Amino acid sequence: LSTDASQFGIAGALKQHTPDGLKPIVYISRTLNSSERNYSTFERECLGIIWSVTKLRDYLADESFIIETDQQPARNIHLNRSSTNRRVNNWKLQLQDYDIIEIKHKPGTRNCDADYMSRHPLINIEETNDEL
Repeated sequence: LSTDASQFGIAGALKQHTPDGLKPIVYISRTLNSSERNYSTFERECLGIIWSVTKLRDYLADESFIIETDQQPARNIHLNRSSTNRRVNNWKLQLQDYDIIEIKHKPGTRNCDADYMSRHPLINIEETNDEL
């Protein structure tokens, strides 16, 4: 699972290793709301991870998987170390339900699909409908 966050949105790209190479399973993205746009870069990247994992629960439950992010500090969000940030601690608790092998750093230049989708997220249909 590759994830990314930008000032505009968050995204995830789920892929699977096959004999023919890495194959895409599903791509997801959404825009950030006004509160989320105020998050620090670290918090937005962590939000991208937790949102992607939660959104893809049907694919990831009962599976071991690796997460890739271009944010070095976000690599430890799934570990049981306490943070001074309550929001991050809540996300850590949510990730304990999953069998995350590792969160790896993937340079932004190699995280193209998730990076592109976070910069060009899908419009949130639910929010748009609520505004009508």
